[in-house]
Amino acid sequence: MDMYNGGTFGRPVEVNDVPDVPVRDPLANTPIGSVIEIAGSSSQVRLNLKDINALTEASDPCLAMGGQVGSLIKVKVGSTWLMANIRTLKVDDAREGMAIGHIDFLGEGDEERLT
Repeated sequence: MDMYNGGTFGRPVEVNDVPDVPVRDPLANTPIGSVIEIAGSSSQVRLNLKDINALTEASDPCLAMGGQVGSLIKVKVGSTWLMANIRTLKVDDAREGMAIGHIDFLGEGDEERLT
């Protein structure tokens, strides 16, 4: 299962004279880690700190907070997204540049292809 930051849209811009059309931030579906343990409604994930640090450059505040404690992430399972909240983080002593996080699943949904 791949895991992604939970942000959705970037700042509104005008497109073809239609104001406030949301534009997807190119970082919106950046992979930031993987699931390493499944345990009911909560799980453990391994996060790449380099990818998380890259998100801080995003124009969308939701994306900029991606991978931090309290932020939302999306876990791709087939054609379904599981939404989760990062509860804890600690440095992964076994792998340099990685962190281990505990997440709590909040819900699921299908991918919206129009946005």
